[in-house]
Amino acid sequence: AFTINARSVNFTGTKVYDGNATFSASQLVAGNTVNSDVVTLGGSATVSSKNVNTYTSFTTNSLTSSNSNYVVTGGTVSVSITQATLTYTADASSKTYGDANPTFTGSVSGFVGTDNLGNATTGSASWSTTATQYSSVGSYPITGSGLTANNGNYTFVQAAGNATAFTINARSVNFTGTKVYD
Repeated sequence: AFTINARSVNFTGTKVYDGNATFSASQLVAGNTVNSDVVTLGGSATVSSKNVNTYTSFTTNSLTSSNSNYVVTGGTVSVSITQATLTYTADASSKTYGDANPTFTGSVSGFVGTDNLGNATTGSASWSTTATQYSSVGSYPITGSGLTANNGNYTFVQAAGNATAFTINARSVNFTGTKVYD
């Protein structure tokens, strides 16, 4: 009696942090196949945490295989959750040349699920510029900073508009003078 057993598939996959620990079948790739066999996966699998990391096992696995020569248990697992992006967006601001810089404000966007500034980050958002009180007339960046993502679940970027969000306008000149009647 000779028995051919189904081969275990290996799993790889990557998804961007979405606030849950479940990988859908479309986010996984089945490996360890032979003879150019195709294995289409169905169902889902869950890792031990929703946070950014690389995981080597599933805590639950309801995956199915379209090919009866392969099973979805017993293979190796190497799946990753990568950082989502939060964007610092500065509110546009302006001043007149020579005046003190105003207090800058802005917002942070891109949170997923029930995440928000209070439960997904630590620190306080702050806003700054390279312009000084006596910088020349023109546009300057306002840069957001000050936050750290809990569990490394987010990376931070500046909104494109931040590069020119602060405008220094020309100061009006007052004229005085006298002259002798000519």
